[in-house]
Amino acid sequence: MVPSNLTELIQCHLAIELFDYDIAIDWSLNLMANGIESENILILSSFSKPADPFEIRPYITAALADLHLQEFTGIRAELRKARYHLTEVLDDCSVRNQLKQLADLCVKTEYDYGLTPFYLLYHGWNEVDEEGVNLYYKGATQSNIDRIVKEEASKWLGQFEELEQSLPTASDAHKQGYPH
Repeated sequence: MVPSNLTELIQCHLAIELFDYDIAIDWSLNLMANGIESENILILSSFSKPADPFEIRPYITAALADLHLQEFTGIRAELRKARYHLTEVLDDCSVRNQLKQLADLCVKTEYDYGLTPFYLLYHGWNEVDEEGVNLYYKGATQSNIDRIVKEEASKWLGQFEELEQSLPTASDAHKQGYPH
């Protein structure tokens, strides 16, 4: 099975503060609808929403293990979460909400990893809506900001593999005291 965008987000569940565990139920139902089953996937699909994080978490970990998929932590998880939101932007799924998530990630990653344009675009879009002018992102106006967000998303996604390869490996991070 090739991981989907949602599967990749599920792989980050332990690293994402306030993770929406209800999507894991939908994910398990989608897996089953596609003929992918295991005992843990069946258990996940039986949970009711809203899911109790402490109750559902071990089954997600076990289901990922059943699928031979690793769980991501640290900056790898944050970057994969960014990739999820940027793919949603390109799919026109709640673009403003995705942009808010990306702006928050930018702050969380200390304005690193190429996420700053999304912080600026989020605040610029709010400013242009409220005041008719944008001082955050040069050249972004009410009529073109959606297009600019998508262009920046495409550019960032095109650089994702290179960005991820530049990260320290888990053993390097451990040796240097970085969270992984």
